Amino acid sequence: MTIEMEEIRASENMPAGAGPRRNIRPMTPGDVPAVGRLFNRIFRRHDRAPGDDLGRYIETVFFASPQYHPDLGSVVHENAAGGIDSAILSVPMAFMVNGHPITARLLCAFMAEGKAGAVGAARLARSMRAARQDMCFSDNASPVSADHWAAGGGLVLPIQSLEWQRSFLPLTAAAILASRHLPVVGSPILLGILGLVDRALRRLRPSMRPKAEGACRVEPAGVEEFLECAIPMLERFAIRPAWSKSEFDWLVHIASMNRSLGALECRKVVLADGRTIGAFLFSASRGASPRCSIWSRRRGVNAMSPRRCSRGSTRKAMHWLSAWLSLS
Repeated sequence: MTIEMEEIRASENMPAGAGPRRNIRPMTPGDVPAVGRLFNRIFRRHDRAPGDDLGRYIETVFFASPQYHPDLGSVVHENAAGGIDSAILSVPMAFMVNGHPITARLLCAFMAEGKAGAVGAARLARSMRAARQDMCFSDNASPVSADHWAAGGGLVLPIQSLEWQRSFLPLTAAAILASRHLPVVGSPILLGILGLVDRALRRLRPSMRPKAEGACRVEPAGVEEFLECAIPMLERFAIRPAWSKSEFDWLVHIASMNRSLGALECRKVVLADGRTIGAFLFSASRGASPRCSIWSRRRGVNAMSPRRCSRGSTRKAMHWLSAWLSLS
């Protein structure tokens, strides 16, 4: 996404009541084809109408939430010709903040079409200023997007990312990543050879092998069982999601729709005495990196090695729900 910073700053400095605010409006289901095409141009680098899968996904994610209301959903900016040149896609979610229920917005995508959409992007960012919202949050942002949120009163959490990874089979992991651009590198024969080399390296370098933490085991769990485990574990946080069953079931449905991440699975971490001390949801497919959507643990329990949770070349853990709603 390319935005001309001079035009952005000029729009950011306009008085709150100035400018053609009529060009900013809530996104409607009728906008899905235009927004999907904008998404393809910005993130997928091709100018095509969205396919049926992408169109249905956008409509379900951004209009079907139990918390949805037009005033709390996605917003678009129309140019003088009536076309959509920028958009912020967001999902309303129920949260508790210091014991008070609010409706927060998970910001999923911020799109602007080059120089033509720069002013629209700035106006959209101004509409999301902290003074006008209970809470907006996102797990990551481009530098330009982060500048927008900071200018509007938002905070950027330093250093730690909500997406981390560690490779336990580094050569195999590198080949899997490279196969996205060079498919021959991901052939089963080559991966098998690299796996043998990785295992030999692990014997030579014990530091590559993660240590198990405690006498615990990982067991399959159903979605309802996960929710029963997670809610008490989240109560110690001043800011946390306030999942109702209907909203959580909807989120699980959305997670299942994102087939590019693989099948959604649920696990719980159990001590030898039967106590459940952690639970996590993750998506995984053969030959790809498992992607953890939510990880919860009891107070006072040290985070365990991800090797005890799932197997694969790379481990990714993302708190909350951002991974579920990834469009890219």
